[in-house]
Amino acid sequence: MSKQQSNFQNYILPRHSIVLLLIFCFLTGVSSHLIIYFHQLDSGIRVLHSLLMGLCYDLMIAFLITFFAVISLFFTREKFERHIIIFIFLTYSFILFIDINYFFIFGTHLPFHTKEYLTELEFFSTNILEVVGNFTFMIVFIVPNIIFIFLVWNFSRDKRKISTINLSMSLLYTIIFGSFAGVYPNSYVSKNMNDPLTSSAINYFYWSRHTVSDEKIQKPAASLKRVITKLPGKINENPIFEDLPLARYHSSDSCIKSNYEDPLVSALCSEKKMNVLIILLESFRASDMDSFGSELELTPNFSKWKQKGIFFNNFYANGFQTRHAEIAAYCSVMPNYGESVFSHYNENNFLCLPEILRRKGYSTSWINGADAAYDNQLTMFPKIGFQKIIDRFDFPSDTETLGWGFSDEALFEKWIKLLDEEKEPFFSSALTTTNHHPFDVPKEFQRYENRSVQNKYYEAVNYVDSMLNQFLIEASKTKWFKNTIIFVTSDTSNFQNPQKPFSNFEDFVKTRSKIPLLIIGGNIKKPYQEERYFSQIDLAPTIMDILGFPYTNSWMGNSILKSDNNSLAFTNRPGNYWAVMSLQGRYYSEADQNDHFFGFNDNQNLKLEYKQIGKDWIDTVKWLLQENKIWYEKL
Repeated sequence: MSKQQSNFQNYILPRHSIVLLLIFCFLTGVSSHLIIYFHQLDSGIRVLHSLLMGLCYDLMIAFLITFFAVISLFFTREKFERHIIIFIFLTYSFILFIDINYFFIFGTHLPFHTKEYLTELEFFSTNILEVVGNFTFMIVFIVPNIIFIFLVWNFSRDKRKISTINLSMSLLYTIIFGSFAGVYPNSYVSKNMNDPLTSSAINYFYWSRHTVSDEKIQKPAASLKRVITKLPGKINENPIFEDLPLARYHSSDSCIKSNYEDPLVSALCSEKKMNVLIILLESFRASDMDSFGSELELTPNFSKWKQKGIFFNNFYANGFQTRHAEIAAYCSVMPNYGESVFSHYNENNFLCLPEILRRKGYSTSWINGADAAYDNQLTMFPKIGFQKIIDRFDFPSDTETLGWGFSDEALFEKWIKLLDEEKEPFFSSALTTTNHHPFDVPKEFQRYENRSVQNKYYEAVNYVDSMLNQFLIEASKTKWFKNTIIFVTSDTSNFQNPQKPFSNFEDFVKTRSKIPLLIIGGNIKKPYQEERYFSQIDLAPTIMDILGFPYTNSWMGNSILKSDNNSLAFTNRPGNYWAVMSLQGRYYSEADQNDHFFGFNDNQNLKLEYKQIGKDWIDTVKWLLQENKIWYEKL
């Protein structure tokens, strides 16, 4: 070999281990994202755009990982080269594996706010360990690492000494070729800001709007003023409310005999002090239910109970996580979409439905088959008025465990016993767990031979439907049922793939945010279907109105009994969409770029009005929480 050839190898050619790292990072990145996205691709030219953008980003990330590997080699000797390269690839592939499973659970890539879940290591590790033996773990982590370690250790022995020149050239390669790989996707993003592919590409890099959700904001005077004009109730003249811009007096007088011609009023109102139950079904979306048009026949029991109660065809989750549902349903407050309200704003003043009912003589309780300490629930629930908190530590040690917590069957059995012992009137709420990833169900409910995540999810939906039915049957036999009103709803929708392709963006939002609401109880004599639009923040005001308790508070929802055809539902998934909906029209903002409007003759004035309302609500809620101006501590 000539001296010139030797210099070319020593200084110009990259080291074998670096080349292997680049190749394997690229291939592993491609395989991991194909697992998530392959079956979700659209048709036509968008397939090519999606694939090409994804491949370019995978290659760019591979070069980025390689860049850091080369940097680390500047500070080591040859004998540590293989150890460093193997460690970097092992770390990268493990992060990809966690990301995939995080996506299956939460419907998004790992955002920076994941630190919240890492503080709850028991829950985080449990979910990861549940899927260690599955297909994704083998494809993304085990197999690539075995092959990579074997090749690096046996076939990448490089006799060349690590030199500054050689590493500098390797750095130059990663910068040049990595930049070229990013030319197409980055130019596409910059030139097509309104394309949904853009938001997908941004999300690819694990970016989350959660990172900016809790930034200090100035008083949104204009937004606040417009929100105030939309609030129900009357302004209270008491000076103590001067510093609470949303505070309103609510008469809660819908249940008077002159209103009994209204089918909702006649069905829900009673002269007695009624017990109230709220059932939050974990991740139970409307689109997979028979009552909403699904052909999978997963929820036949819910359909039967629908014929005995008040069924809502257009009810929406205000957020996309359990914590969003809890602050919305119990406190009638739009969720904060950054840090958890119960954790980040735990020093704020709270005046929520459980506390108000406790002061009215109600016994209050909350039950869940998992650990109530998660997301600071154990601290905050007593603060908002729940006298009893029942979680997994209150169940027998041999209770059946299904995935995230104890089985819903065990949960409902314990709840019945609890309610039988409660002093009436009572308010109680249950949060189920079985329909949470990993969607484990007893063998008798396993309907599919293919044990895919999607099929397991369908099985969990069917299982929850059966357990809910058992609970309602047992509840209907109790002495307290005839004097009880039960709200059956969900905390959130679910992020599993839809049964049918989306025909438009409205279908997309419905699948991701629409949830069931069924009101049943001994007082309801005939079924009724409600078509108006409502959301979780309307539950607490509705309950107060049914019970006939006037109140002054800064709740953001409205009683269903007082609403007209202009009633609004609001939903939000930051970084994806937010929506304002009514019978008059529905406005959807896609990733703060594209907007979609469905309404009578495409009413442009209504479109602009709803667009402004949505933005106003988001800004106002952030400021109210930040300044602690929602609740009044001495009420």
